[in-house]
Amino acid sequence: MDHHCPWVNGCVGVSNHRYYMQFLFYTTLLGTWIFATILAAFKQFDSLATFDAIALCVLIFGGILTFILGTFTMSHVWLIMKNRTTIENNIFQKWKAGKSQDRCITMFTETGKNVFNQGKKNNWLEVMGDQKLLWFLPFSSKQELDGVHFGYNPDTLIVYNSDKSARAIEEAKPNAI
Repeated sequence: MDHHCPWVNGCVGVSNHRYYMQFLFYTTLLGTWIFATILAAFKQFDSLATFDAIALCVLIFGGILTFILGTFTMSHVWLIMKNRTTIENNIFQKWKAGKSQDRCITMFTETGKNVFNQGKKNNWLEVMGDQKLLWFLPFSSKQELDGVHFGYNPDTLIVYNSDKSARAIEEAKPNAI
């Protein structure tokens, strides 16, 4: 599970993450279209006197919608590129800032590398699928993700396993008083 989203009234996870990204993309596109078309009309009239107050409110709403949703969409694109969920990223940011004394997150190395980060392209393909046309269309694609088995970075897994062994040895040492 990535997170619960009240906008779509459900949890965003492996089976619907692509559709969630499409939703964000299209709502951002809608806000941008509203803002651009009303702004063009505003410039055509050349003054506020002839421009309807409702149209001005719609212009402001479209600008705010574009800014907020655009930022939100880009942050989720960034999370996909890092192959992190929203929850993992929140925990990681607390750990990175030193607010958490515990180990970062399961499947993250001691230095903060994610075992599941396969590179930007492979991370994107894992979520959006390999058929580029379906990245923007809400049709089902035959992805081989079952929510249990995911691709991983073999080099980071080796580092993670050596960190895990070192922790086990450290925990097994008797405490000297």
